[in-house]
Amino acid sequence: MKVYLGRVDPEKYPAYKRRCAPAITRAALNGKIQFATLRSFMSDGAKNADSEKGDAGMHPPIKPGDNIVFMEEMIDMYVNHFGLGKVLWPVYPTLFADNFNELVDICVRDGLYLYDFWGFVPGSAPSGNSIWGEYAIPPAADRYMREKLGDHFFGYDNGEQDGRYVHAFAVRTAPLGGCRKEQYENFQAYFEKLFDVMKNHTVTLSSLTFLHYFAKEGNAIMIGAETAQALPSSVMWFAFIRAPPNNTVC
Repeated sequence: MKVYLGRVDPEKYPAYKRRCAPAITRAALNGKIQFATLRSFMSDGAKNADSEKGDAGMHPPIKPGDNIVFMEEMIDMYVNHFGLGKVLWPVYPTLFADNFNELVDICVRDGLYLYDFWGFVPGSAPSGNSIWGEYAIPPAADRYMREKLGDHFFGYDNGEQDGRYVHAFAVRTAPLGGCRKEQYENFQAYFEKLFDVMKNHTVTLSSLTFLHYFAKEGNAIMIGAETAQALPSSVMWFAFIRAPPNNTVC
C-alpha cells in the first residue's frame, strides 16, 4: 500500500474544465486555509424576538420584505475582532432579505466569501421559528451574487442530505427495490431533483459516506463531511475526502 503525499490540484485534472460547476481551487482561497463563520443575521422583522433560540444560536428567520440589521457590526465582530474566518455561512432565508445585495457588496469590498446557505430539507415546509424546509432560490439574488462575487461564492447547500435520504426517505421507496442497481437509481433520482433546485452549483456536507456520488456529477464545487461527529472515524473521513490522485473528487 502506498500513501500519496503530493498536492492535489483539481485544475490539473482533465475533467476539471468539463464540469458544469468548476471545483474550488487554491487560487480562489488566496492560497490559504479559510475558515467559516457567522451562520445567521438579525432582521428588522424579528428584532423583538429572542435571538438566543435555535440552532447554533440562530436568530429568528428572515422573512421576505425584512432587512438584515447590524450587518456591518456583526461581520466586523466575527471576521475582524474575533478573527474566526472570512467565509460567511448564512442560513438560506438570508437570500430573501430586501438588502441582500448590500451583504454581497460588503463581501466584495472586504474580500469575504459566501458559502452554503444551509437549511434546505426536501419535501417539507418551514413552520413557526423553524427554518428547515424546501425553498426556491430567488433568481435576482442568485444573479447578483454570481456576478459580483465570482469564485468567492461557494455554492448552495447539499447538507447532510445523504444521511436524510438513507435514514428517512429510502425506506419509504415503493417498491423498495430488490437490487443495488435499483437502489442506486432511486438515490440518483432523488438528488437530481435536489441539484436542479440548487442550480447545480453546490457544496456537499455529508453525514454518511456517499459523497463520492456527488463528486462525480460535476455540480459539486467542494465536498466535505461532518468530521467532528467521528461517524465512524475522523481519520477515515479526511482520507476519503482527499481522495487518491486518479479520482474525480476535487
